[in-house]
Amino acid sequence: MKFKPTIIVWAVMSGQDESNLIKQGFANVLRTVNPDVKIICVSTDGVFSQGKGNYSETDEPSLFHADTVLSNYSNAKLHGEALVQSAHKNHVIIRTGPIYGRTVSGLWDKRVSHLLSCLQSKQELYRAANLYRTFVHVDDLSDSIIEICGSEFTGILHVGPSIKESHYTFNKKWRQI
Repeated sequence: MKFKPTIIVWAVMSGQDESNLIKQGFANVLRTVNPDVKIICVSTDGVFSQGKGNYSETDEPSLFHADTVLSNYSNAKLHGEALVQSAHKNHVIIRTGPIYGRTVSGLWDKRVSHLLSCLQSKQELYRAANLYRTFVHVDDLSDSIIEICGSEFTGILHVGPSIKESHYTFNKKWRQI
């Protein structure tokens, strides 16, 4: 292989097919990469099934029951975390809340696009008021990853705002825009 990276950022996500992506794609990267390469694995605060928000690096993640909506995605992310921890010493696991912002084309992400569409058409939209997350703007996450690339840190980091909010309050803020 001619290309010899010093840092690899694993930020791939596939929703319902997350398990195969981790078991095949991420496992293959970890098998073939040089041990000196820093692996930055972008995970999720969705590895916590409680929905209380504002998690810390010492909080213990928990598997979702197989019959819940997020079980495939969240449990696969947790498996990916365990995989990188056991297979590659030089790693950083970034746990982030739901990511929002504009794409490189200037379009809003799916969550915000759907919300703005509902607001524009005066369509009702229901969101949970009792599940808390720390919503992260894509630019803030990018800045954090760049900072981590230049550091010697290894381990788990939670990246996001210090204030948690419900899906309801996050969505409600967009009414003023």
